[in-house]
Formats: sequence, C-alpha cells, structure tokens
Amino acid sequence: MGNEADVVARYRAGDSTNAIAREYGVTPSIVGRMLRKEGVEMRPRGPYRRPLADKEEQVAALYRAGFSLKEIAELASCSTIAVKGALARGGVALRPRGSHATRAVIEQRRELLDELAARSGEPGYLALPATLRVSGPGVDGA
Repeated sequence: MGNEADVVARYRAGDSTNAIAREYGVTPSIVGRMLRKEGVEMRPRGPYRRPLADKEEQVAALYRAGFSLKEIAELASCSTIAVKGALARGGVALRPRGSHATRAVIEQRRELLDELAARSGEPGYLALPATLRVSGPGVDGA
C-alpha cells in the first residue's frame, strides 16, 4: 500500500480512513486493517453516523407536535432514517402513515418552532432559520 509510517501519522493527525484510502487507491477497510496491524487504536466512527445524537429530545418534541418524519428531516438537514433512529433511541413510537394535522396541532407546531428557533445555534439545538412557516390542511395563508 505504501509507507505505513506515513499512513499511521496521517491517521493520528486526524485524517479519516476514507481520505487515506482515496490517496493510496485502496479501500478504507484495507487502511483500517493496516492501522490495526500497526497497533493503532481506531477512533470511533464519525458523528455522521448519528447526526441527531444530542438532539433526540427536540426531534421527539417536533414529532409529538405532529411534524412528519420528512418535515423533521428537512429542518434538521438529515435523512428520515436518521430521524427514525433518533425517535427509536428516545423510545418514541411511530404514528401510522398519513396522519393529518388538526388546527390545534398546527398551532402547537408554530409555538414549538418559535421556541426552537429562538434557541437555534445553542449547543445541542437544531440550527433552524429565524423564520419558519408551518403549513397544514385548513390553515389560511399556509
């Protein structure tokens, strides 16, 4: 593969196995095997595996307020699968597909979004735009 000392040094300096593998024209698993063979302690997988790891409570609050998986994923800039994972880790049961929001639920959603948008950017909070529109059936101007 190349200079093992260079690969070890780059990994210890913070380069990912993917980045190193691309440079050497091999797979990340080959890089990982070589690093383990050299006795390098492997880092845990990156935060991309759980983009909502510290935001499960917010995700659960949005979901309980009637937001769909797709809407939450769009707000959090992640996939619906990531949203499902956050809900599962939080012990939240999924609603049946196709549930529709009522006027009361839509008003609750507006209030929750206002609250979350006000705290946007704080550690552990979703980065939300300052102004958000909540839409749903029966909402004038939405």
